Amino acid sequence: MNQVADKFIVFRKLKFSHIHSLKQRILLMMMTGIAAWCIVLFVFYSYLIQGVEHNRIEKVMNSDLYHISDQMETSYSELLSMSQQMMSTGQIGRGFNKYLSVTDHYEKIQQAEDITTNINTMTFSHPKATLLGYVKLNDKSEIVNSEFTTMPVRKGELRSLPALIRIGALTFQGIHKTFNALSDRTVISVLRGAKLYDGEYLVYIEQVDNSAQMVADISSLRNIPYIFSLLNEDSTVCFSTDEERVPRGVKIGLQPERPGQWGRYRYVITKSQFGFFYMLTVPYAAYFWEEYHWQLGTMFILVMGVSSIILILFLFYVFIYKPALFLGKELEKVKKGTAETLLYHTNIDEFDDFMFLFSDMKKNVSSLETNLEKEECECRQLELEKLFYQINPHFLMNALNSLHWMALKNHQKEMDDYVYHLNYILGYSLGKIEKKATFRTEIVSLEMYIELQKKRYNFNVWLDIRIDAYMDYPCARLILQPLVENAVCHNMDDFGNLWVTMTTNGREIVIVIADDGKGFSQLSSDGPVEISSSRMNKGIGLRYVQLSLKQFYGDSAVFEIQSESGRGTTVKLVLPVCKQEDRHA
Repeated sequence: MNQVADKFIVFRKLKFSHIHSLKQRILLMMMTGIAAWCIVLFVFYSYLIQGVEHNRIEKVMNSDLYHISDQMETSYSELLSMSQQMMSTGQIGRGFNKYLSVTDHYEKIQQAEDITTNINTMTFSHPKATLLGYVKLNDKSEIVNSEFTTMPVRKGELRSLPALIRIGALTFQGIHKTFNALSDRTVISVLRGAKLYDGEYLVYIEQVDNSAQMVADISSLRNIPYIFSLLNEDSTVCFSTDEERVPRGVKIGLQPERPGQWGRYRYVITKSQFGFFYMLTVPYAAYFWEEYHWQLGTMFILVMGVSSIILILFLFYVFIYKPALFLGKELEKVKKGTAETLLYHTNIDEFDDFMFLFSDMKKNVSSLETNLEKEECECRQLELEKLFYQINPHFLMNALNSLHWMALKNHQKEMDDYVYHLNYILGYSLGKIEKKATFRTEIVSLEMYIELQKKRYNFNVWLDIRIDAYMDYPCARLILQPLVENAVCHNMDDFGNLWVTMTTNGREIVIVIADDGKGFSQLSSDGPVEISSSRMNKGIGLRYVQLSLKQFYGDSAVFEIQSESGRGTTVKLVLPVCKQEDRHA
């Protein structure tokens, strides 16, 4: 202790030998604070505003362009996939070849029905496709004949559409007005030459494009006047959301790796996997507007900061320094053992109550520990309830989609059973029926859910449930349905297989849910389930089950997931057999 005191004395002599009073040190603190504040703001402006802020704006523009281009890349990939089905090597194309070659009238009608069915099936899985079919053009590129088009085709020159890139017989076309005679929406399309039985046809497929609206929404959100453009492989503008500022036909000198400048505009650009370019442009003034805003803000902060330091130190001197002198005298009395003098009258409640509160602090420590544990439990329950209510709308959406599909297909009577099952499941998930969740109610709810999904998906189910006394023991609510939903809606094909087994050895209940679907990357079952943008629905269900087990069984439950791409997924739950009074609170 004496060594520490000696070191402190030496330090004081070295650093503050000429500053002996608290008043002088307050003045020193004020001057040091002002100088430090100015230095910090200078570094802040030099590094953050001029460097980091530029990078941030660039990252924002690149991020926005990525979201827009990613949506369009997906759409073009879907168009390419559909066009392959309509080539002579695809399922629809082979049927069309046969349709052209047969002479028997009845067989031709039958073949036409098969082609129409296949086209309807493909458009059902691609609801954004507005028009597709086979067309023939004359010398002026006008449509003179169309076969198996999903909608009436208006007159026009297909080859006059803005071509982003041509790859052999395949042409990717930019954003343009639809050739659907019953609509005036903007679309993107592909045009593909196909050599068939009686000559060369053109496969034309178009799909609804919402990129212009997406750009407008992002511009409104960011408060940045974005202009989105499509450039062909020669970097010539083929489409622009603002043709007055970025007109069609203008050639842009591209700088793909960093923001470029074109006239009075700054732009970022990314190359499509198919060879053309996406470009996002903003006026030069808008690009640097945030920097100008930060400059003004920095000056304001500098003035306010210096003023605040002066005011704080003045108030510190008046309200802290002077009362502290009196408090020091009282502490000297306490040092001598006169504890009754600890009733301060400095006219500052905090000083007067300081020592009295210190005596109560020890009592509060134990109660704080108890409260902390209770708050953690409540936070975990709150997160669990949040995920619980997230999963219900997700399932309701799937169910309503199925209801819509059935209405279109059957028109009538299966609705009663379907809605009955649906109402039971939703009521059970919300706790409106079956107030006490047991393994038996979980199985009943699961069977009803499977019945609903079997009306939409054609998969096989094998249930192997060992009936025993444990069936009426309490368990966490709705832990089986999310796992089966992941298997049916996300992992399995339409003709997959699902196995559900439940056994017990008297001490533990083992539940295994397996499918032979496409599988996915392995998830960790030790920590919280990670939710990525591509697996959002799965992540919510898995995380809900994980938190439900944690809340109900504590650390006694085992939750394992095994999956391999192309070979299915297996989920295993090992739950302790417990009665209501044995489970964790």
